[in-house]
Amino acid sequence: MNTKVLSVFAGSLMLAGVANAAYLGVVSEVYTNAAYDAPPGTITYRLYATFDNELDQLTGMGGSDVEPWWLHTNTAYYNDDTAGGHWAHNAFFDDFVEFLHYDSYWTIGTDDSEAGAPLGIAFPGVQPTWDETDWFANDGGVFRTPDDPLSFAGPELRVLMGQFTINASTDEDGYMEGAVKMNMTSDGEQLSLYQELLIPIPAPGALALLGLAGLIGRRRR
Repeated sequence: MNTKVLSVFAGSLMLAGVANAAYLGVVSEVYTNAAYDAPPGTITYRLYATFDNELDQLTGMGGSDVEPWWLHTNTAYYNDDTAGGHWAHNAFFDDFVEFLHYDSYWTIGTDDSEAGAPLGIAFPGVQPTWDETDWFANDGGVFRTPDDPLSFAGPELRVLMGQFTINASTDEDGYMEGAVKMNMTSDGEQLSLYQELLIPIPAPGALALLGLAGLIGRRRR
């Protein structure tokens, strides 16, 4: 079951002559899987790029020295070591490993690596780093080809960007913050933006009070 709890990011397109186009920002949702228990003391968020047209696409995410791709948390990411603790999800082990459905990973358009085409990965030089508290990449990214159906917004008008399971067992509020360069296609136009991310993670006692509160993210022009 997916429960939408907050809309956290507003996007600003960086293409001359295009103002906001059909990209509506990034939405964060709390995620649970009724068939599998979550790791104790954690909360899982999924991030989606949202659009206003089924044919809009998210085709790539990445980073450079000038605009690095990073995501930091003041708590800790959960990554199951059975499949190697990779940052791109491999669903082959999902049915055999209890908590793997709650792994932390980046993707474009699917939470099942056996569905559709494999995610394109291109880091020609410095490889990404991914540890307990930080993801960082400044030399490449991930992509889907323009004809890949997993890149399209579809009837739900959104494309999955990633899933992140966080330690939520402390009494203090937590957060994730970062930024990513995003490439999109809308109405035949190639769009690009550097999207800043901010995801508050309430302490366990506050989760029940969160409701549908909204928070607008910072814009980077």
